[in-house]
Amino acid sequence: MAFSSIAKNLNEKIVLDCIKGGASYTKQEIAKQSELSFPTVSKIVDEFVEKKIMLSLGIQENSQGGRKAALFQLNKDFAHVLTLFIQEKSIYYRVVDALGNTILNDEKEYTVPLSFTQIVEMIRQTLQEDVLIRAISIGIPGSVNNGKIYDIDGYEALKECELEKDLNKLFSIPVKIGNNMNIIALGMADKLACKEDNIACIHLAQTGPGCGAVVNGKAVSGFCGFNGEVGFIPFYDKKTLQEIALSGFQNIHLGDFIGKIAICLITILNPKKIVFYIEREEKDWEKDMRSYCRTYLPERVLPEFIISTHYQEEYFYGLTIVGTQLLFEEISNQ
Repeated sequence: MAFSSIAKNLNEKIVLDCIKGGASYTKQEIAKQSELSFPTVSKIVDEFVEKKIMLSLGIQENSQGGRKAALFQLNKDFAHVLTLFIQEKSIYYRVVDALGNTILNDEKEYTVPLSFTQIVEMIRQTLQEDVLIRAISIGIPGSVNNGKIYDIDGYEALKECELEKDLNKLFSIPVKIGNNMNIIALGMADKLACKEDNIACIHLAQTGPGCGAVVNGKAVSGFCGFNGEVGFIPFYDKKTLQEIALSGFQNIHLGDFIGKIAICLITILNPKKIVFYIEREEKDWEKDMRSYCRTYLPERVLPEFIISTHYQEEYFYGLTIVGTQLLFEEISNQ
């Protein structure tokens, strides 16, 4: 690619970053915010209006003195994003606009464990119903490395599946596949304004424990996508955390169990916040978890502990961030 094309793409990305919040701006305001020259911004904005990526809103009525400037705004419906995640025998999915607003919220339940074919058919049908979809983000309850699924419990048909590559090839739409907890952690880092700090999320479902983390604004995945597979950690009597969870926590306090995972994250990542999603009805686990952590760690290193009951909503929030980012990257690379 020629240098001029690279520079143009970078400038377009800068302009998109300025307007993707949805507010209206004049060209002068975009130039000031982006620190690009006015002629450069003016040309990019005109091209975006022509491509319907931006809308021209007319003249700024409340401007004082001099020539009144025109206002421009991101067109939230220039493209849509399909976000989805699999859980047990269901696919939960939403279609959002370019600002992340929900257009469609639905789920499909299947009578057999999910397969690649079922995921493909669900996506194909949704794309037929909404021709504006131009990016797809997908959450997977297992280890993912470069879009390929490795360790995943309960979905034998998806093991070793290069889901990201195969879907991209099938639909010619940019696709991003990620581990569920890393996606949630990305969303919570944005939601809790922790993009510059380390943040971790712990989830305990019927299938066992998992966690995700964001360090310096980026999700941690490790060299092969195994990060967060805390179920492999040994606990008592040579049993792993996964084995203990699946056996019903026999003679194990839930607070101690969660506390051990929290201590591992605190000593390795030193996160500012840890968000817990615990799908078990057991009293006092939070109190016991805090006590367990204080038994082994100094008070000053303990992060803020946040208990959330909004796993699905915050999962979609993370998927929306991943999907809209993918969408804007695709635009600036065109």
